[in-house]
Amino acid sequence: MKVKITIKVNLTDAKVVEALMRSTTPDNIGLPKGIRIEGLVKGNEATYVIKCEISEPKDVLKCRNTADDLLAHMELVLKTIRSLSH
Repeated sequence: MKVKITIKVNLTDAKVVEALMRSTTPDNIGLPKGIRIEGLVKGNEATYVIKCEISEPKDVLKCRNTADDLLAHMELVLKTIRSLSH
């Protein structure tokens, strides 16, 4: 079975979207087996797609945890960018 999680982030500043994508790209390294993250920037929108191969029940948790980790990193990046722009 395959699971796909799509996360879309719409912001008002395309430069911030680009910075967000560049800052979270390293998260694609060292992922658990069977998990891939793809990222795409289009204008003011960043789209992340997490693709997971599910062969046993614990793989669902790995997929969810990967999404949670990505969201936490995205939040940290956006907070940092906001703090630097003030």
